[in-house]
Amino acid sequence: MAPIDIIKMSTHNGAKMLHILDSVGNIEVGKYADLILLNQNPLETIKNTLAIERVIKGGKVEKRIQRKK
Repeated sequence: MAPIDIIKMSTHNGAKMLHILDSVGNIEVGKYADLILLNQNPLETIKNTLAIERVIKGGKVEKRIQRKK
């Protein structure tokens, strides 16, 4: 399965199946915008969805939790 299809299934199609596409599922004016910004292109490989640079939740940038090694 292509990475774009996986991303669409988990965003747009998921919201459509839950009947909440009017408020979530893609980036549009007036919709909730919880976002994950990535350092790498997830269309190259879906594993790049783990390369998280920043998380925006409720319009605010979330602080990163530093894991102890």
